[in-house]
Amino acid sequence: NDYLYDQFYGSLTPTMIEKKASLESMEDEVFAKIIMGQDINSFDKFVEDWKSLGGNEITKEVNAWYGQRK
Repeated sequence: NDYLYDQFYGSLTPTMIEKKASLESMEDEVFAKIIMGQDINSFDKFVEDWKSLGGNEITKEVNAWYGQRK
């Protein structure tokens, strides 16, 4: 029962400020639907949408932040 904590503890990135709330809302909705019985393959569509709606940019920003701390 291990839990992996988010390793990012910096300030919100510009894309997080703009898109984090909607991405988290989409995540909550998809996860709830899957738990309630929606096809697990809908997760793949969620990942595709998450990435295209700002997730890729957030990942780049966080990786840049992390790279500065090494």
